[in-house]
Amino acid sequence: MAFRKKRYSRLEQRPADADSWIREYHENRPHAGTYGLGKTAGQTFLDTKPGAQEKQLDPLTGAASSDNPVPPSPSGRAA
Repeated sequence: MAFRKKRYSRLEQRPADADSWIREYHENRPHAGTYGLGKTAGQTFLDTKPGAQEKQLDPLTGAASSDNPVPPSPSGRAA
């Protein structure tokens, strides 16, 4: 993590190092989570995205995008 070990003379220099670290983290570094299975964070995100989209609720109706109705919670918001 360059921006933790490096002194900058100008604040504008930090974004390039931050972008480089984020790219390394998401694209090259193996995910350390229980279900990471050696994949990168970016690969894990892309692999799980379709399932997450399937379960996403419509904010207006509270219905799941797979057209399975979700009963509203007592507060009137989707559960």
